[in-house]
Amino acid sequence: MSDLLRPFNLDGRPLVVAVSGGVDSMVLLTQLVQEVAPAALIAAHFNHQLRPESDAEADLVSEYAHQLGVPFVTASWPQADHPTTGIEAAARQARYEFLAKVAGQYQAQAVLTAHHQDDEIETVLFRLVRSGNLAAMAGIQPKRQLTKDIELWRPFLNQSKSNLRQYAVAHHVPHVDDPSNNDVRYSRNLLRQQVLPLLKQINPQAGAHVNRFAAELTATLALAQQQIKRQLAAAQVDARTVDWRPFVDLPLATQALLLQAQLQQWVPTISAKQIDQILAGLNQSQRGNLTFDVGAGQKIAVSYHRLMLQDAPVSVPPVTVTMHNQWVSSGSQQIGLFTQLPDHAEPLAEVWAALPVTVRQRQPGDWLQLANGQHQKLARFMINHHWSQPARQGILVARGDQILGGAGIEPGQLFKPEQTDIMRSVLARLPEKFMNRGKENR
Repeated sequence: MSDLLRPFNLDGRPLVVAVSGGVDSMVLLTQLVQEVAPAALIAAHFNHQLRPESDAEADLVSEYAHQLGVPFVTASWPQADHPTTGIEAAARQARYEFLAKVAGQYQAQAVLTAHHQDDEIETVLFRLVRSGNLAAMAGIQPKRQLTKDIELWRPFLNQSKSNLRQYAVAHHVPHVDDPSNNDVRYSRNLLRQQVLPLLKQINPQAGAHVNRFAAELTATLALAQQQIKRQLAAAQVDARTVDWRPFVDLPLATQALLLQAQLQQWVPTISAKQIDQILAGLNQSQRGNLTFDVGAGQKIAVSYHRLMLQDAPVSVPPVTVTMHNQWVSSGSQQIGLFTQLPDHAEPLAEVWAALPVTVRQRQPGDWLQLANGQHQKLARFMINHHWSQPARQGILVARGDQILGGAGIEPGQLFKPEQTDIMRSVLARLPEKFMNRGKENR
């Protein structure tokens, strides 16, 4: 057992051992007491109350822990708390919450589980069939953080199920066999009962090879993540924009890794289908604007080889501004034209215009007078300057159908008449957290 524990750097604090009563965890507890003082171990059993045998299994673990001199802790999951769907995931969450709680109470260094080589093969194959996600294919990690202060250790990952059973027989380790593990209606059981034996028939070392594959993939991914991080940092325009042009000549599979990494920072729950659609959009040089709703009031925008995270546009009802230096309400927002930017205000655009004007979003028929004096439809102006779709919903300053300025329009792009009543002002919006102050200053 010393070889199994050597990678984990024991520091003398207690160890919590998750013991279900199955052969794997009972062998783990048996071997641990040969290397660690029994009083430094805590046998933790979580009674899921999922089968009639659950209480008897809890009694078996309690009796065996007492026989070994190991402190025993248990808790039950009341049937009233069982969900009607997703019970397997809910049971796992409840179990790990219990283990973390016990570890915290005993100020333990780690929680140990008896996941073994066959579990890793099942996990790799199951994730391959279900998603094919490269990171998921790294399998079960021998060590990870369970909480901020407590680690989760899996010392049996290089041990096969058959080896653990042989040990249990040779050393008379009591255990129970869960009959539900033989039900091939469940995907993992089908892999365990039918696929794994075939793989081992082809090569008895299949388990060891999967272990090696998972370990090498983990190391490869760690190196790849460093390179991905550097490349994305070099292409970052700002915290919400990435210039994709440096990547468009790379293989699509390479671009997909870069895209997944960037989107993981912005939108951790985005779907694989949306990632594929975004990647296709980034490689369509003639496609100006694409947007993808990713929930939480946010969108991913693709515009002329740029990848952007944007807030969904907020509706701005038209409002007339008749005086400088005061806030006016437009729907849920406060907007104004100021000769000097007020404290806490967000500047949207520099505008040269005489009052009164209307502050609104674009409308059919809008046009601008360009710096050279020519008129141009607002829609054409936006296309010519590669505006993203969300940017086209920005706040504008208008008189009738003529756009006098607004978010995204530089003052030098528009014609400036020589009139004495025209003055420079700043179109500004008040962030929500300062709304009440803005209302007080109206």
